[in-house]
This record gives sequence, C-alpha cells and structure tokens, in this order.
Amino acid sequence: MADTDPPRPAVSVTVKAVNVTKTQAAETIPAQTDASAPKGYTRTGPGPIASIRMRWTARAVGSITFVVDEVMGDNGTPVTSRPMSRDAAIKLIDERAQAAHERYALLRSELAWPTEATEEPAVAMPPGPPPVD
Repeated sequence: MADTDPPRPAVSVTVKAVNVTKTQAAETIPAQTDASAPKGYTRTGPGPIASIRMRWTARAVGSITFVVDEVMGDNGTPVTSRPMSRDAAIKLIDERAQAAHERYALLRSELAWPTEATEEPAVAMPPGPPPVD
C-alpha cells in the first residue's frame, strides 16, 4: 500500500545558548520513580477544566522514530500520530499547543469583551396579549 501523505519539508530548530551556573553530581540526582510520569516531550493545553484539557506527548517507538499521543482530559484515550523524526514531533506538539493557547485566549477575550460582530442580533419581541377589559 502506497503512502498517501505528501512529502514534508525538513525542519530546522534553533537552540539558545545556556549558561550553567551550578553543577550537581549525577549520583545525588534522585531517580524518577513515578510510573505515571510520561517519558518524552510533553505539553499541556490551556483551560480551567482538567477533563477537557489537551495533552500532547512525544514518545520513542524506535531508535530515531517518535509518535505523538494526543489526549483529552486525564482519562482520555490517546490519538496517536504517524511515526516521525524527533524534530518533527516537537514541532507538531508546539504548533498544536500554540494553536490551542491562541483559541483559548480569543475565547476568553470574547467572553470578557464581546465585539459588535460577536453580539447576537436584536430580535423583535412578539406583541403581548390584548388588554383584558
């Protein structure tokens, strides 16, 4: 079966320089024992309700191949992407998280300060019943 996805352009990532001010020996760093903690790159979407908040996690499925799991809420079923490179997985997560943050900010601003375009049009009320004699 032929792959129907169009070829994607190469992704380049710029890394900022980091200044290290203090180092710690590897033996003193505590090991992560939480089994529920995701391994890989994770971002969480905005929102006050955890049951509808999105979470994206990149996980390795090979030595150089990654997939992105997209989950809604704490107990949601993950939707897994196709295999991709590490850089492409990070870019996908960042793009989806940024779009979610932009949609959330727009929704919050419309709820706080509705524009004239978002206001409901005025509806003429039907006439009331005739007066009773």
